[in-house]
Amino acid sequence: MIKNYKDHAANERTYLAWIRTGVTVMMLGFFIEKFELFLATIANNLPGKSRLGQFLYTSHISIAMVALAIFIMVAATLRYFRIKRELDAEVTLQFRGTLFATAVTVVMLAFAIYLLAHLSGLF
Repeated sequence: MIKNYKDHAANERTYLAWIRTGVTVMMLGFFIEKFELFLATIANNLPGKSRLGQFLYTSHISIAMVALAIFIMVAATLRYFRIKRELDAEVTLQFRGTLFATAVTVVMLAFAIYLLAHLSGLF
């Protein structure tokens, strides 16, 4: 039996949850880019001027989402190994994950607000 098995299993589940979050953010970045290309194609085939193809900064947003996903996965990996090392050392642990989780949440909320404003026509 692995010593502190429950703690190691919880650490691994948390790691895998962060990896899934990173993959989801990356796929969102790809989806945004492909959806913009789809709208641009539709706009080119419509008669007259169409507002569909006039989305600004979608390429930058897609790149930022993929970069954020890479950051999330690297940070999750570093966190996993740090906590694994601390669990093996059997010292009293201090929880330090709040800042990272809060920062990712704030970035995702800012992105959601931007998309909402963009889709409502404010940009």
